[in-house]
Amino acid sequence: MAVRLRAISTGVSRLLVLSRDPLRTVHSAIQKSAVSDLDRPRPVELSLMGLTADEQVDQSVHGGRDKALYAYPVEHWASWSDQFSQAIAPGHFGENLTIEGLTEREVFIGDQWQIGQALLQVTEPRIPCDKFCAVMKNPQAARHMVQTGQCGWYLRVIQVAPIHAGQSIEVRPGPRQETIERAFALKTRRLRQSLPAAPPTGLK
Repeated sequence: MAVRLRAISTGVSRLLVLSRDPLRTVHSAIQKSAVSDLDRPRPVELSLMGLTADEQVDQSVHGGRDKALYAYPVEHWASWSDQFSQAIAPGHFGENLTIEGLTEREVFIGDQWQIGQALLQVTEPRIPCDKFCAVMKNPQAARHMVQTGQCGWYLRVIQVAPIHAGQSIEVRPGPRQETIERAFALKTRRLRQSLPAAPPTGLK
């Protein structure tokens, strides 16, 4: 299958409810929606810090040079839809780039992606947090991501140029020493051990 960009999504800072009892809230831009898709493949401007229209509130988890963009494969949509009975759309996982044709098993840290005139580089896997569970409206969302390895990955921007949905992604192999799948398994080893055996009752 050809590797291509299915959609580009951005978000702005909003108040996100982490829990209701006790009430815990945080400002986050994890809630994103498509600004370029296969029906409307309009170009979106890139900067070295990511998409110019995308806000990054907590750059410790998404943002900065090494986490400028977050990509997620459309191949995982069915798994999430079946598990959580949710309709999935671009940006659902907080991703900027919805892609098809690659998953964590085939993506290596250090690989470069040529998308038109833009050049990106794979940096690291995404680690789920309480914001992800809140936006998914299910406390088991992080558990599912850890158990399945369906995490997606971050990219840095090396060369700036507009990108749009429908463009092909040319993969330029890097050192090919570690896949995103392997890196995620190593990073979440302790988290997997601490996950509860039984599902909680739900987001309060």
